[in-house]
Amino acid sequence: MLELLAELLPRWLAIALRIRRLSPGRRRPNHRVVVPELDTGGGFRASWREQDPAKDPKEPNGSESSSTGTDHGWSNCTMTAGALAIAYQQPRGSVAPWGGDMRHRQSDLSGGTDLFDLRTSWDTYGEVLTIKSGAGWSAVKTAHNEGRAIVIQGSGNVPGSESFDGGHACCIAPETHSDGRWLFGDPLASGWQWVKPGDIETWAERWQSSVAFAVGEKPPPPPTPEPECPDCPPLPHVIVTPPPGPELARAEGIAAALALDEEVGAWLVWLAAGEPVDTWDVGLWGPIEPTLDELLEAGPCVEGAAACWARAPLLDPIASARAAMTTAAVWDALAWRGLLWR
Repeated sequence: MLELLAELLPRWLAIALRIRRLSPGRRRPNHRVVVPELDTGGGFRASWREQDPAKDPKEPNGSESSSTGTDHGWSNCTMTAGALAIAYQQPRGSVAPWGGDMRHRQSDLSGGTDLFDLRTSWDTYGEVLTIKSGAGWSAVKTAHNEGRAIVIQGSGNVPGSESFDGGHACCIAPETHSDGRWLFGDPLASGWQWVKPGDIETWAERWQSSVAFAVGEKPPPPPTPEPECPDCPPLPHVIVTPPPGPELARAEGIAAALALDEEVGAWLVWLAAGEPVDTWDVGLWGPIEPTLDELLEAGPCVEGAAACWARAPLLDPIASARAAMTTAAVWDALAWRGLLWR
């Protein structure tokens, strides 16, 4: 009991001094508003949650009376908005939490709640809710542009559904309509709505001029696609003749110059002699004894032309040709035009 009082007394004092404002306060809504159902467009959207005690399966919870469940249900706007928002942290479809789940993961079980209570609930899920109250509307726009889910408080007729004109909390989802409207979750409505950002701003500033809101985590960047077959050996390098152009003309010029080089000629004579080459892989496994014709038929090794030339054994007389022979463009030009082979 003393531990509970030690936890609640600072909260009660902050509320009395209006440092913390509960939403809703003494005035509570008692009805829901039906709004048109929105198409998801094929993207992820959090499963809808309402604060209506007749809809929330977690109110009442456990041994609580039905009157307690009713009190919670119509006071759970912040908790229900937080349940909508946390689904973007932990997308779990139909098993995503309800406002009643959030309510019973913090200590205030009477009347309204605030963003600090919601942060306590998020902590129990291992999620971080950052309270940004006082940072102003520009910070709300920044959070939305970053793809964060937002829980925001306001007063006056709720934008979109106009479900309630007292203190209330709603969720701003990361989605934006092509016409600039934001996806807005009023827990007293029957579903998501598209609402103009300016209308949300006006509503929020009636509650607090510097805006009371909290944000979830910035979503991670999309994962890098994995290769279709990460364990498969790479396919043999296939030479494709590109259309004529400056790159091809340059490669052919280099190839023509190499064809006159004595060291390159010595290299080719050595290859044609069929000396054992156990490090030159032309798509066969194990030691091979390639001839020039076999090499031409197989093409460069499976790692690409540059890797083939760089890895092949070198004789001292032609070692100085290595840099030139490791140029993939040169190999391709030679094979395209047969400048060295025929």
